[in-house]
Amino acid sequence: MQSDDFEHLFRVTKQRADAGDAGAMNVLGSLYVDKARQSKNKALLDEAEAAFRKAAALGNESAGRFVSGIWQSIKQEYLREISEESGSGGDL
Repeated sequence: MQSDDFEHLFRVTKQRADAGDAGAMNVLGSLYVDKARQSKNKALLDEAEAAFRKAAALGNESAGRFVSGIWQSIKQEYLREISEESGSGGDL
């Protein structure tokens, strides 16, 4: 996906999430993960988690299963990946 397309998708999804759309919040979490991995910005993984948790709290079952299940394992793997690619070692 082109950068401009991604940013447009991100903005539109964030607007819908901010308006209380639980499905959009779940998608926003995934978009934050993509941004974190591309930019090597670990803090965006926290934004992703917040979006997934908010979506779950609003009743999005998929987000609820994700954060209560495999999210922590996936987050740790992404943190390792980002650390290795950015050359910062294993400072998780």
